[in-house]
Amino acid sequence: MKRVRGLLADSRGAVAAFAGNEDSIALNGRLADAFLSRLGTESHEPADYSSLPVPAAREGLVIDSNVLYNLIFVGFGTLDIQYSADLDALAELVTDKYLRPGMETAYNVMHGFSDSLGMYIVSYRDSEIRSSFEAMEQAGSFVAGLDMGQEELDGYISSAAGYYSPVSAENSLDAVFNAVSDIIDYLEGDDPLWRQQGMKSLEAMTPESVRAYAPLYTVLAEKGVRSTAGGAEILEQNADLYDVILNPFHIFPGVFQDVPEDHPRYNAVRFVTDKQIMPAPDGVFGVDLPATEGDLAVALTALVFGEAYSLETSLQFLAGYDIMKADTDPGAALTAGTAADRLNALASLARLKPQYAVADADAVLTRGEFAEIPMNWNDWIAN
Repeated sequence: MKRVRGLLADSRGAVAAFAGNEDSIALNGRLADAFLSRLGTESHEPADYSSLPVPAAREGLVIDSNVLYNLIFVGFGTLDIQYSADLDALAELVTDKYLRPGMETAYNVMHGFSDSLGMYIVSYRDSEIRSSFEAMEQAGSFVAGLDMGQEELDGYISSAAGYYSPVSAENSLDAVFNAVSDIIDYLEGDDPLWRQQGMKSLEAMTPESVRAYAPLYTVLAEKGVRSTAGGAEILEQNADLYDVILNPFHIFPGVFQDVPEDHPRYNAVRFVTDKQIMPAPDGVFGVDLPATEGDLAVALTALVFGEAYSLETSLQFLAGYDIMKADTDPGAALTAGTAADRLNALASLARLKPQYAVADADAVLTRGEFAEIPMNWNDWIAN
């Protein structure tokens, strides 16, 4: 972070912009000059991105998630068009009338046109891959056969027009907002008439002009770049959809080298790994290795909040409630008695009846034995 700060603390090319009355501008100008004068002017070698690999046209990315994020994207160069405001209304219409109703497995769908990049459709918190991409591919057929009158279309035009309508400067805050927007437009090299041009583009929309955009979706389906971020198992099940599946975080697809599906601890091990309570690097859980105080700390915090936190955060939280000591050695072997005492302390904190008792308090728990505890606790709370 210090290195990044050093790169950003550079006055070369910096612009200080301010909107206000004459007195406030004079005061801010002095403050801005003082601030910029303290920034460095040291030259930095530009980052070289030429060695980065070219992304695959169809790419899967393994992440720790039970839901999926599906994307299809195509650039304006491939579409052979330039951005115009009527595309915003088109995207809103297609999303509302076709994508959301047709992609029920997704929590939501985002579709739009980036004014500098291209056209995209994204489904997020989705439970499907294949059917979602198929729905995206068929959007062109929907647009081509669109049966909509001008009055209904005007509703989407009106919604999109809000972005292009200037804010009425009814008070000083609105005036400042308009001034800052103008400054940003100038710095980014935008046409000062972009709002007017956008409104003209929207006002010219008709059902026929909407249907004429159907070929864009055909290009998206045929030439678009596809990507899915999701769990390893479902990506492997749909591996034929991708040129490559990347796993930079080394997340395994739920297959354990040392805990086969017929192992008596399999369900418990699967529970704690799916919840990210206990790791299994490269598919090796270490079912017979000793559990540790660190395993217990992360598990207890996950039981409270419903999700796993870092070891450091977990220890701080538990120490704050005297369930574990702040100086607890996270690598120390976990005994059955220690686990029971701290689970019962957590139960009391939550005003639940303590229920853990052990026959041999000094027995060291294996990771497999310990995995049963969070799973059983979860079942206990649920029932």
